[in-house]
Amino acid sequence: MIPCLPQIPWSGPQRFLHRLVSERFRLGFGLLFLLQPLQGWGAGADPENFFETKIRPLLSQACYDCHSKSRKKSKGGLFLDRRESLLIGGESGPSLVPGKADQSLMIRAVRYQDPDLQMPPDQPLSEQQIVDLEQWIDQGAP
Repeated sequence: MIPCLPQIPWSGPQRFLHRLVSERFRLGFGLLFLLQPLQGWGAGADPENFFETKIRPLLSQACYDCHSKSRKKSKGGLFLDRRESLLIGGESGPSLVPGKADQSLMIRAVRYQDPDLQMPPDQPLSEQQIVDLEQWIDQGAP
């Protein structure tokens, strides 16, 4: 017998109540710790949320000045403010291949892999912004 632990009667409603509370407590904490890592994963798994929080602001800030129907500008015949326009592309062809970032012209341009096609021309995107674009395209560019 351990002197610091409370004595639990082995029969009657008190034992039942103790076991019920004890089991629920363990189950609750077990689920809490088990599901905690999924919290961030679930938020990032929503393609629409990812596009609205990461991709649209990036395109708006870095691309729409030169490639937007709303601004009536289209350098190279490319509009980036509609999904259909991204798939059709401009004078150089489709800007992206859904599900295949490594084959997408947009990624070659933002990675400055082609000396004749470097976008945005004034200031390169950060590595994280490029990774976000690649992730979005690999998701199928939803």
